[in-house]
Amino acid sequence: MDHGVAYFHAGRGTVGQDAAGLAFQHRQQCAESRRILGTKRNRPDLTEGERTELARFEENYKARCGGR
Repeated sequence: MDHGVAYFHAGRGTVGQDAAGLAFQHRQQCAESRRILGTKRNRPDLTEGERTELARFEENYKARCGGR
């Protein structure tokens, strides 16, 4: 999904509404990513592969959500 595209519904002028909807969806996805990160960071028994995946997930989160 291209989050940079706002769709225009013929004759209704809803570009701003659709952009707001995309922004809301983006915030929701970032919130879910934060929840997942918190859960994984709190697990003391991660394997090396899981730690590698966590690091990759954290980098993706930072790139997409400006994460901490």
